[in-house]
Amino acid sequence: MAPSTSRAIRHATGSANPNGLTNADVLKPWVNGMDLTRRPAGKWIVDFGSAMSAGDAALYEEPFRRVQKHVYPMRQKNRRKSYREYWWRHVEPRPQMWAALDGLSRYIVTPCVAKHRLFVWLDARVCPDHALIVIARDDDTTFGILHSRIRDPAQPVPRDLVATPRDESGGPAAGTRRQPPSQRSRSHPDWHRTCQQPSTPPTRTLPL
Repeated sequence: MAPSTSRAIRHATGSANPNGLTNADVLKPWVNGMDLTRRPAGKWIVDFGSAMSAGDAALYEEPFRRVQKHVYPMRQKNRRKSYREYWWRHVEPRPQMWAALDGLSRYIVTPCVAKHRLFVWLDARVCPDHALIVIARDDDTTFGILHSRIRDPAQPVPRDLVATPRDESGGPAAGTRRQPPSQRSRSHPDWHRTCQQPSTPPTRTLPL
């Protein structure tokens, strides 16, 4: 369903239907990768879930009317039978994802495509775009791990991070050899990043 920033959608969020149902049940803030890396667009989306029938969806009058006007014509041209038959639902409603998010107050997302790997908190009420990777955790520990860099125990510690034995004067102890600065910097795994972007510290991420 195409997201919208129209006044009608935002106003309809708090509107009630003749049957007493509020449109807030099926209207959600919608976030994509551009919202995470740039200024949020403040878009909303109609979401009837993965199991709601057309009859039940029609009880939410204004959202259903909007979907029927803008989505139904496009879906009838789609080659997939399920997309045509269940035109009021998202093409891939992801029930397993929503089940995993059930009970959480927030969750973590990261864009599938971005210049830098970043992780962002989203409120549990927000509907993520299909191009966002969702991590169904709401604890700060997971968030911290995702922003850290886990080193392979088999990987040797860079020589420039190894403490050099010192004598009483503070200089290198007798018999120790200190690497030249150029070699020490080149031994670090992020050396190439530092050389390419001297003004930007290396981005430390966890491979997904």
